[in-house]
Amino acid sequence: MIDERPSRKDDFVTAFRETLGSVGSAHNLIARKANVGQSSISCYNTGKRLPEQASLEQIYKALETEAQRLGRPLPHSLAHLHRLREAAKIESIAPVTAAAWVSGIASAPSGASPRRPASTALRNRRRLKRAMLAQRKASPVLAPAEGPVPHWEGDRPSAGMSYAAEVAEYRRYMAAGRVRDAHFIAWAMGANLSSIEFPRAVASYRRADMAEGADTMITTAAKRDIQTSVNIAAALLEDGQLGDAQQLLTAIRTDT
Repeated sequence: MIDERPSRKDDFVTAFRETLGSVGSAHNLIARKANVGQSSISCYNTGKRLPEQASLEQIYKALETEAQRLGRPLPHSLAHLHRLREAAKIESIAPVTAAAWVSGIASAPSGASPRRPASTALRNRRRLKRAMLAQRKASPVLAPAEGPVPHWEGDRPSAGMSYAAEVAEYRRYMAAGRVRDAHFIAWAMGANLSSIEFPRAVASYRRADMAEGADTMITTAAKRDIQTSVNIAAALLEDGQLGDAQQLLTAIRTDT
């Protein structure tokens, strides 16, 4: 039997299309105000591509300004669009995980705040773990790649974030036999860096041949609240670091 339910990508495209169309403005006008290409908006609107996080925020800001001018509300909040986009990103490497993640989105109003009560977050984490376990039984877990795809040499401009000092300090502690101190540095980074910063920090450890530091960061990130962990996995996937994204999802799956 063919599963005719819409994919997570379809969910995002539908919500994005509704939001874009709600102001009744031409796409080229919104593109100019958002400082993005008109062809990009067309791709997002038809589902050919998913927007980068920054592009989505720029487009939403332009739509929000236009909606306020017209005195009409937008049908979906930026937080809701972000969650749908994250689920679509995760779906490409963990479909069951994405289904569990998006089930929490569907039950909440689209304008809801991304902040959730602790009890709800805990329920979502447990539901996600059950879904991941079911997926693990259904198919073998892909082994993490030995290193991330070297996306830093691709077409994405540098974000200007460097972690050379932290990695150098980690290396010095390891060379001195101060393993606990070394791993505390990686642990602190895994516990505190945002999803935007995380991929470059992990890549810094990988490039310095300090895989244990990268692994510590990923293991620590898996123990953060579930939305943050999934955001980080989506950021790794978006940055081309498929092996690290898979490793994080596996760590979430087995975390108790």
